[in-house]
Amino acid sequence: MNIASEIERRHIASARQVLRLTPLTLAKAFRGELVPQDPTDEPAHALLARIATQRNVPTDTASATTPRRGRPPRTPKESATMTKSRQDHDVMDQPYLAGHLRRIGTPASAEALFKVAELPVADFYKQLAWEVTQGHVKDNQTTLEPGHAAG
Repeated sequence: MNIASEIERRHIASARQVLRLTPLTLAKAFRGELVPQDPTDEPAHALLARIATQRNVPTDTASATTPRRGRPPRTPKESATMTKSRQDHDVMDQPYLAGHLRRIGTPASAEALFKVAELPVADFYKQLAWEVTQGHVKDNQTTLEPGHAAG
């Protein structure tokens, strides 16, 4: 029991010291005792006096800051309505994108094909991957053109 009582006494004393640790550390910091001080720094009273005199000096109107201007309003982006889905009967398991490429008449970029396809991005790329795999669309790295598969 004596050992348990001694441990409890030490614990209580340590808990009291912990509660005092933060205020003591802050006091040392404000006194400048935590890090070595630069002897070339001006004393605090001199710094405070210099700040007070600068506050009392009238400011020049030419050096006054100009009021902030807000951002110009953004121009609304051209929003394309996505009217198609991969689940539509004329898209699902059909050479839908190849048909658009045939109507365009020349090899087109994926971006140009996307604009005319009216499919959401995910559906467009799934459909494009399927049509390339099936041979309906030929991928030339930078352009797309209709493939030679039947459809």
